[in-house]
Amino acid sequence: MARALYKDSRLFSTAKGAEVLSRVMFAYLSRNPACGYFRGLAHVAALLLSVFGREREEQAFWALVGLLEKRFFPCSGGQVPLGSRIEVAVLQALLEQRQPALAASLVRLAPDAAEQLCGGWFCTAFVRALPLETALRVWDCCVVEGPKVALRVAMALLKINASSLASCTNLDVLVRVMDGRVSRQTDADALLTVAFKGLGSLSGSSVDAIRARVMASAPYQQRTRSAPLPLGAGAAAVPCPNGSSGGGAVSASGGTSSGGSSRAVSRTTSKAASPWPSPRSAGALLSL
Repeated sequence: MARALYKDSRLFSTAKGAEVLSRVMFAYLSRNPACGYFRGLAHVAALLLSVFGREREEQAFWALVGLLEKRFFPCSGGQVPLGSRIEVAVLQALLEQRQPALAASLVRLAPDAAEQLCGGWFCTAFVRALPLETALRVWDCCVVEGPKVALRVAMALLKINASSLASCTNLDVLVRVMDGRVSRQTDADALLTVAFKGLGSLSGSSVDAIRARVMASAPYQQRTRSAPLPLGAGAAAVPCPNGSSGGGAVSASGGTSSGGSSRAVSRTTSKAASPWPSPRSAGALLSL
């Protein structure tokens, strides 16, 4: 439930708060339809709204765009499911180069062990994995340094728990153990110290070269679909879920239009086009 995840915020305790969250998510999926819904979208959007406040949903929307398309997943244009798979493949290549013992421990458990263990970290931008305060510290670093920070943090989490990785013989058990330990990683300073000082130099160019090789491989060549709308593009306002116009619809061109604006899509059209229900609480959205 949203209230359990964001204890210090009353934003999601009402249906109105849930509608704001739904609008921001719908706006992003309308701007970047190739992305498709992914499980972490509600959590990332909810955390941004918790930071910005409900009255600044447009700013939260554009922060979501920048975070996903420019900082975490620029390689896939903000297509998070595809981008997270690419980043896991890059992570695996980096582990083979820099932490071969860790890489061998993962491969010993299963060929796709890295995906099962770390895929959720990337797909949710660490929001569902780390404590919120720690996740926000990771976001701060990503905003400054870009997507290689997420790779550093993932490698740091694996290095911190290297003994469990080496001793575990069952992947399902390891996933549960790691989920518990990562969720209790409240010491952001310790995590970031390992990420930035305990892994050696990691240049953006070297990471980009590995990422380019991954994207050129057969599994990824045809996966990238249409790009999202360019920033600042003049596009019609994104309709609110189920045609609701309360609070205004977030525009893909960066503006906010009321339900009566000439730029807004009609109520009938919105009902036909929207895949979203009218949520009574944010808990329904966060459980998707």
